[in-house]
Amino acid sequence: MAVLLVGRWLVSKVSFLSHFNIPEPVSGGLVAALAVTALHQYNGFSLAIDDSLQNSFMLMFFASIGLNADFSRLRAGGAPLVTLTIVVFVFIVLQNLISVGMAVALDRPVCQGATKHAL
Repeated sequence: MAVLLVGRWLVSKVSFLSHFNIPEPVSGGLVAALAVTALHQYNGFSLAIDDSLQNSFMLMFFASIGLNADFSRLRAGGAPLVTLTIVVFVFIVLQNLISVGMAVALDRPVCQGATKHAL
């Protein structure tokens, strides 16, 4: 939560970030990553992270980026944005079909193929 608040403050103070629509979680996460890297380089600080909640946190992260979207920016994107959206949708469906097909071909449960690569 602190990283998001730092990102919000940073985006409000640095015009470059707001001008290019850099999301608050991204700017805050970059500051946190630089701080941890500096601590590691100069003090030998090591941060061990339990990755059992990684998928949940990734979903929250990308959802918070999506909260930044508004319809005026979407309309400004026009036809190229519609094309990009269609291409992304097709690749998402294709990725899921391939992962389920691979699960069947490798005699694994279908749900394992669908869930391992969809997140």
